[in-house]
Amino acid sequence: MPLRAFNSDLAFPVLLWRKGYSYVAGSALELCTHPRSLFPETRRRAQEGEFRLADSRGRIFSVTDFEPVRPFGGLMRLPHMLMRSVFAQPVCSSPEQPELSSFQAAVAKVVGSRFGKSFVKELQQTSSASAAMQLLAQRERKAG
Repeated sequence: MPLRAFNSDLAFPVLLWRKGYSYVAGSALELCTHPRSLFPETRRRAQEGEFRLADSRGRIFSVTDFEPVRPFGGLMRLPHMLMRSVFAQPVCSSPEQPELSSFQAAVAKVVGSRFGKSFVKELQQTSSASAAMQLLAQRERKAG
């Protein structure tokens, strides 16, 4: 069966997490490329309900699987193809749409221990989910 094309209405940046792990993806390409050696484990963990995802529209999803898709991303996909990465998009449940303060608290709970109390305070002062996720992406870039 041919691979499907990437299709998502996620608003980037997004935060993907499970216990002990978090990842901020600024684009679909960042979210959907997986090291081939780790992909079976990632997929198993998703199928067991370990992953959650928050997007810039303030929605929180449970990730139920990672579905392989055709490689995408123009020239930016070439390094991933050379490294034999797997292209797979998250399969998400129906989103929860919490109030802004609950969304900020959920994100803060995931990244608070990594970025500290001052960042959590900054995050809680943002005026929208989009601003909160942009702040998180900016902090992630600085942290390297």
